[in-house]
Amino acid sequence: RSQESGEDGRTPASRHARPPCRHGKRRLDTIMAYTQINVESSFDVGSAMPSVFVAASGLGEAVCSPFIDGTGGLNVVDSSTGDVIAVDLSSGQASVVMNSGGAPSGAAVNPDGDMFIADIGHAAVMTASEGLSPSVYCDKYEDHSFKGPNTVAFDVNGTMFFTDSGPLGETGIEAPTGSVYAITAPSNGQRETLKPLASQCLAHPCGVAAAPDGTFVYGGWLQHDAQHAAAQQ
Repeated sequence: RSQESGEDGRTPASRHARPPCRHGKRRLDTIMAYTQINVESSFDVGSAMPSVFVAASGLGEAVCSPFIDGTGGLNVVDSSTGDVIAVDLSSGQASVVMNSGGAPSGAAVNPDGDMFIADIGHAAVMTASEGLSPSVYCDKYEDHSFKGPNTVAFDVNGTMFFTDSGPLGETGIEAPTGSVYAITAPSNGQRETLKPLASQCLAHPCGVAAAPDGTFVYGGWLQHDAQHAAAQQ
């Protein structure tokens, strides 16, 4: 997909227009971090709480989704500019690694060190090898275009999991049509395979993680959670 408007008349940037914050405008330009702690089989949580510090600030309008690259470095994405940003924790300095040309919402690195970006603006999962510009890796399942991938993660075998929620408001409690997909890593001469794990039945799935044993977990909105939140307002 190009930066030009698509069939729905929206550009990648306009697809990710953010709703107003009911607490007023706030810049999301600071990355917080925790000091590392060693977790044993059992320990006193109260005595081992890590401290919190500002790792970097002034990064952009909408930095989110920190992830670790193939070298162990911290990275974030900025959905307002399309930037993928590397953060040096020792100095607090940040540098733009690449720009997706859309509205990245999450990113992850596979076991080979290649970066994959969930981009709501392009409504696609993008990929970028070192030194190359991001390109569309996949943007549809069969004949159905994605709404807009939100988050992406890999398990130790290289299987990719990603959520497809679209911009905030396109899926939700009233329109539970979000999905979770997996792309199996190629092995034994077999090509990678894209398959839905939950197809167009979720209320804005917006987080995914994979465990070492190959299981995965995703986060989203549930009816009872929304009712509880509404009761507290």
